[in-house]
Amino acid sequence: MAGSIIQCIDNRGYVHEEPDGSFSFGPVDGETLMHLSIGKLYEVLWEDEDFYRIIDDSGEDYMYPKYMFVRAI
Repeated sequence: MAGSIIQCIDNRGYVHEEPDGSFSFGPVDGETLMHLSIGKLYEVLWEDEDFYRIIDDSGEDYMYPKYMFVRAI
């Protein structure tokens, strides 16, 4: 729900390019997203079944998978 507060619990990359050139989605060990901080609170701008749209640490709005967060409030 827009306006909800969520807390980051995972900042691993979540898009992986397969050897055949296709892409898969899920945690990528060894790859850290620089614009998310573990433990930081973010306000939800929009959400659907699988993603949140937030303003990340870069100051821009992006969509991230919900498994990377827990609801804080």
